[in-house]
Amino acid sequence: MQTKKYSPKLFNDILSDSIDRILKGESAEILLWKYPDMACDLKPLFHMALSMKMISKIQAPAEFKARSRGEFQAVLVSKQGLEESLRKRY
Repeated sequence: MQTKKYSPKLFNDILSDSIDRILKGESAEILLWKYPDMACDLKPLFHMALSMKMISKIQAPAEFKARSRGEFQAVLVSKQGLEESLRKRY
């Protein structure tokens, strides 16, 4: 997928720098314009970075978090009880 004109290290450096800039709010379109020979390779990766940025902003409702935490703790307690029971048997 990488453009053959560039070394893998250069491509990775440009990609890393560009994603950092995108996550800080810089326009992906401007970065694609800056690297026209790599735009076809960079565009889907920039899209993925923007998608991850949007996903990271999703917050679960407090009620869901509390219920999930309680369910998780119940599973831990039951697992500990099972382990203790098995240890006593064997």
